[in-house]
Amino acid sequence: MTARRNASGSIRRFVALLLAFGALGAASAAGRHQQRPASGSRRASRSRLQVSAASVWHPNSAALKAIRSECSQTDTSRYGECFLKGMEERSASASAVAFARTLQNSSKEGVGYMKDFTEGGHVAVAQVVFPGREASREAWLLVNGDPSPIDVDDLALLPMADVRSDIVFQEIRRTYARVSVFGDSRSEASPPLVPRAAEAQEFLVNYALRDGCPACKRVGSAQFAFDFEGNGKFEGVSLRGVWMTPDQGTLAPVSMTKDFHFHLVADHPAGYHWELASPIDERFVSLAGMTYSPADSKTGTPGVEDWTFHPRAPGRTIIRFQKVRPGEKTATQERRFFFVVTIR
Repeated sequence: MTARRNASGSIRRFVALLLAFGALGAASAAGRHQQRPASGSRRASRSRLQVSAASVWHPNSAALKAIRSECSQTDTSRYGECFLKGMEERSASASAVAFARTLQNSSKEGVGYMKDFTEGGHVAVAQVVFPGREASREAWLLVNGDPSPIDVDDLALLPMADVRSDIVFQEIRRTYARVSVFGDSRSEASPPLVPRAAEAQEFLVNYALRDGCPACKRVGSAQFAFDFEGNGKFEGVSLRGVWMTPDQGTLAPVSMTKDFHFHLVADHPAGYHWELASPIDERFVSLAGMTYSPADSKTGTPGVEDWTFHPRAPGRTIIRFQKVRPGEKTATQERRFFFVVTIR
């Protein structure tokens, strides 16, 4: 297995492609433990809301602007009823208004309406817009199951202990001590659905890892599975993987059967070279050697260090590199990189 990091950002593009095609297999071995919903979240979702595509409403921007203008003149306690009346007056179906009314009664977000509906079997996905929500205005609700609805951004449902014990999360926290899980964009129609045996369902949902607040720097992502039995009963949530942003590191699945390499761009004439930023875990890998190929001005090929490692046992480990000059003990964040190695 060969991985490259150079000025053109090939690793960033490589990782982006992996994520785009759902290549989380290397990070999914850990975190299969499921967690039952917290009691408070279960109580909030006990209503067993049953909905269909008939509850969808597609207002234009002028209609929404008019409703907001009209309802802004009413008392705060009557804003919800005013919004429902505005829906009725602007071609919303009786089912769409009924859904919005139930949503007001069951959701802490208050006023909202269904923008889209995706069938998935016993449990479906309602894409909901909350016009008054301060952050992301759209949400995914898993509906028609037991309980219903379930808001995937109810973070109380997530097994945070599994996140904190994940090797990638721990590595990210070495640099970003305040890293936490936050909801992600829900502008797509629905989360990916993975069919399971006997009509059971699994919805894969991604979340942002940010440096301490919803608007802070994104430093990674996490993926969780919402699992339902064949009859629609909610089983719980399990962690499927944690990964870093492409500028920090990448996933490296390797085989037990042969050595693997990391090719790192280096400019030895300028004094820069790569070194291990911390000792490797020799339970899993050992360093077999490093060779340097100088730059070739005729072809424009940069200088490259070829680091070779020997796999010793199946498992997951992290190999950390930093690019330094002689006499430097540590490098800046921009000159540090790590590989999450999964040996099989």
